[in-house]
Amino acid sequence: MAVGEWALKKKTWLAQTSHIVAEKLGYELVTFPGHHSSHTDMPDEWTATLRGVLHKAGEYTSVK
Repeated sequence: MAVGEWALKKKTWLAQTSHIVAEKLGYELVTFPGHHSSHTDMPDEWTATLRGVLHKAGEYTSVK
């Protein structure tokens, strides 16, 4: 589950509910840099975060 850094800093209802839902489901809440469209404003930072998430997901799904 993911949420934008801006939403967390502003304590928006979306960030608050994302945190609650992730906790209830036992998921990690990943914070992406920026706001809703930060992939266009800060693509390097956003991509680095996404790569980290995908890398971590690959660790859980790969056959050992």
